[in-house]
Amino acid sequence: MISITKNKILRAIGRTAVSTVFWLAVWEITYRVVRNDLFVASPLHVAARLGELAVTGEFGLSVGLSLLRILLGFLLGSVLGTHFAILTTRRVCATLFTPLRVLIQATPVASFIMLAWIWLKRDQIPVFIAMLIVLPVFWSNVRAGIRAVGRSEHELAKAYRFTRVMKLRHLYLPAVLPHFASAASAGAGLVWKAGIAAEVLCQPKMAIGTELFQAKSILETTDVFAWTAVVVFISLILEITLRTSLKRWETRWNT
Repeated sequence: MISITKNKILRAIGRTAVSTVFWLAVWEITYRVVRNDLFVASPLHVAARLGELAVTGEFGLSVGLSLLRILLGFLLGSVLGTHFAILTTRRVCATLFTPLRVLIQATPVASFIMLAWIWLKRDQIPVFIAMLIVLPVFWSNVRAGIRAVGRSEHELAKAYRFTRVMKLRHLYLPAVLPHFASAASAGAGLVWKAGIAAEVLCQPKMAIGTELFQAKSILETTDVFAWTAVVVFISLILEITLRTSLKRWETRWNT
């Protein structure tokens, strides 16, 4: 069993390596065809620039603060979304609050960023935007999980005289956890992109988005590619870490 798992991991790593090499080759060929560093930066130049940036104190601070802001927004959005999901299982609350979820989902992120610029400080805007992005995702998914508990389960719980804690433990949590995990996985990619976009527009101190905007302003294409590579890499790490953690959590809970 262990050898089968190891083989799967090795095959996955091999496929990822081949795919990475292929797209790096496409990038290098594109650079050689265009022959203009202003439009396309060389992969080797970007790698060298990343090495230069990585040893500076500002790099670590910018990455750390961006992560902190966006993860804080993700946490707030997941908590609020879960609470609204529980609240709107009642018909009256669903009638009152469902238009709010639809409004948040339908409004462009740029509009919220402009409004947040009026209401909040620059450092708070990415947190606010990250929260708004994931709030409806958790709201919809967790509510679907709660509604998945049918009448027969409720009757069974009533027959066995389940307490509220027992209902939560044996009925609702097993139904909600897969939906919560799905919301977290879907929201992780969205929140990081939206948070960086908010930073590009509002330019808080020490942020990846601010560095991207400044590199674009002075036409430092290599820096734009380097910071974009950082964004993509962190996005992948966050998504993989989140999925792995949720799977372990769900497995332990079921056990």
